[in-house]
Amino acid sequence: MKYFEFNKDEKTLNALDQTGQIFAVNRRNFIVGGSALFAGFAIPGGLSGAIASANPDTAEVNAWVSIHSDGEVVIVSPNAEMGQGTMTAIPLLAAEELDADWSKVRVEQVGPISKEYGNPIFGGIIHTVASLTTAGLFDNVRLAGAQARKMLLAEAAKQWGVSVASLTTENGYVYQGLRKKSYGDVIKGSKGLKNPPKAVRSDLKKPSEYRLIGKNIGRVDVPAKVNGSAEFGLDVKVPGMVHASIIRAPMHGAKPKKVDNQNEGALKAKVSIIKLDYGVALLAKDIADVLAAREAVDVNWELPSLARNYDSQKSLGDYAKVSEDETVKGISWPGKARVPWARAVRGDASDYKTKMTSGDFKSISATYTSEHTYHAQMEPMNATAKVSSDGKSAEIWAPTQAISVSTFAAAGVLKTSPGNIKVNTTFLGGGFGRRAQVDYVVDAVILSKITKKPVKVVWSREDDLAAGAFKPSTAVNLSAAVSKDGQIGAWKHRTVGESPLKYYAKGLLGEKGEDILIMSGSEQLNYKLPNQIAEHINREQGTRLAAWRGIGHGPNRFASESFVDEIALSLGQDPAAYRLSLANNPRVKNVINKVMEMSDWGKRKDGVSQGIAYSDYNGSHSAGVAEISVDEKTGKIKVHRYYIAVDPGLPLLPDNVRAQIESGVIYGISAALTERVSHSEGVVEQSNFHDYEVLRMADVPEVIIEIMPSGDRPSAVGELGLPTTAPAIANAFFKMTGKRVRHMPMNSETILEALKA
Repeated sequence: MKYFEFNKDEKTLNALDQTGQIFAVNRRNFIVGGSALFAGFAIPGGLSGAIASANPDTAEVNAWVSIHSDGEVVIVSPNAEMGQGTMTAIPLLAAEELDADWSKVRVEQVGPISKEYGNPIFGGIIHTVASLTTAGLFDNVRLAGAQARKMLLAEAAKQWGVSVASLTTENGYVYQGLRKKSYGDVIKGSKGLKNPPKAVRSDLKKPSEYRLIGKNIGRVDVPAKVNGSAEFGLDVKVPGMVHASIIRAPMHGAKPKKVDNQNEGALKAKVSIIKLDYGVALLAKDIADVLAAREAVDVNWELPSLARNYDSQKSLGDYAKVSEDETVKGISWPGKARVPWARAVRGDASDYKTKMTSGDFKSISATYTSEHTYHAQMEPMNATAKVSSDGKSAEIWAPTQAISVSTFAAAGVLKTSPGNIKVNTTFLGGGFGRRAQVDYVVDAVILSKITKKPVKVVWSREDDLAAGAFKPSTAVNLSAAVSKDGQIGAWKHRTVGESPLKYYAKGLLGEKGEDILIMSGSEQLNYKLPNQIAEHINREQGTRLAAWRGIGHGPNRFASESFVDEIALSLGQDPAAYRLSLANNPRVKNVINKVMEMSDWGKRKDGVSQGIAYSDYNGSHSAGVAEISVDEKTGKIKVHRYYIAVDPGLPLLPDNVRAQIESGVIYGISAALTERVSHSEGVVEQSNFHDYEVLRMADVPEVIIEIMPSGDRPSAVGELGLPTTAPAIANAFFKMTGKRVRHMPMNSETILEALKA
């Protein structure tokens, strides 16, 4: 057995608390600086390629597109592929403008980060979150394809001695009348272009000209996943690699005080033990030896004062009381908007108060609570790192949503330049926001640096539930001033809960501490609410938190869309019709009307009840109707059918949009009905899927989807199916029983309590 412990010279490593704070540390250096760089190259700057390369059979046209003499077109996909179809959708944009033959397109995942691939929505970093990849890269990638097409036209014109204006392109060929030349043949005949043409937005196709966008072409990642050749993080093998498992602190902030070897024989002298500031790592060539060592090692912990007192159930009750106490002031969201889609503060605050107390309006108020939930991603957290012998560079293989952040985190550990870090993004077996953190990547880099060997770190399911990061538990108090005719004169949304960004990315908090992760979805942009305030009251608990699928839209829209139903019913109005009266956007009305049509809204159905909800999400719109029954003896809600109408702007791949919506709906129903993480004395009480209950296949409903295209740009899809699920179910439950459920999850215990009330 080998035993290591950090000394005082390892301050950088020792200081890392596995919270992802490196993201915040480097925000000034990268997020701000990267944004400036990105703005500088904007569109044509990163596309300054030429038909020339070291390989005469390949034309590296620009950062996104290469064309081979055999006609193959290689298009880069920089973002993580976790089943959402990004690896197809992004290259498709370039292929469309290039007029490429899709059957000859090959997609490559990039390794080193580069400003050319950065998403302008995120300040120029490569970050696959919030369903904003295609929306953010839509123009840039199309311009890359358009530039490649212009270069091919210019080169073909030169080879034929004709004007560019006389040429056209189609399906991998350049045409002049009946004469044609494949893209590969153009490359073969090229001697290079000294001044390659630039592409501008006026060069881009009109939607009526699309050949690929909006069509159901096959996803490029599916064949490899079917035949087993797809490489996920767990599949990575590096010569000389050792396996590592980390016994993690039972709560955030705990440190190992003493390590006892209860069974020396079980360690077989093959296992290295490394005491970290946040846990104890066990390493060996054989994973079986590592697992045996875990059973033989006992760790005595130095426990923090804050997190050890955390009781999630007690705290949630306190949150509810605070949310209703107007003497406790919150932080207005978003204050100064940090993101373009956040606009929660509207109207006159003084007029808000007037409306709330005016005789012309009645005040309605309700409080909704939701518990911690786990991301439940399929593939366990893992990463493999190979740090150079001098400790100044590294190659990493990781299923990560946070490619840029992983790069900068690794550079922070090694005290080196980000340019010395290469991150190979493997396929992801689910992300849902958990893989936007980089703790598992940092694990691998630290251990590889110490051991001077390639190290593969794997978190077990038990590790991830005990020491992972969860959706915050929240209490949301909503109050509104409502006139007799149903007009809402004032609206106030107060969310109480711990800030996720304070946990892992303080640099992204607003000027007054505004947290986009917990407050997302508190903005009611598409209802007629002339005076609207949203506030966040932060409660420090010392828990591990993260962005969770749909960011904050899930719990916030559970509250607001349940509340809209309560207002409608207090007025004696149909909930769907009332939403239509509130809508200030035709796209909102369209999805509500469509889902009413799909579900036969208002028509009695034996044995089931219907509830409706609406939500936007990062530029997209959806309306859902849940059709449920209730077993009043067991308290179990059964969702039989879920109807959802979605407006994603421009659907790039309609079948893929459908698949993502279905996934989001199922995920949302699971969180609404069964999923909860509880803490007692700071320790998570669940350990695996036997006591963290997710929706079983037998309980998955029929999901009926209608896609309603609008506009000429794509908007968010990946999370759009989730926010309507919980409120639609809660509203259906009220319609069936006359009992209002204001707590999520709506599990058997919650439902039985509601029925007795």
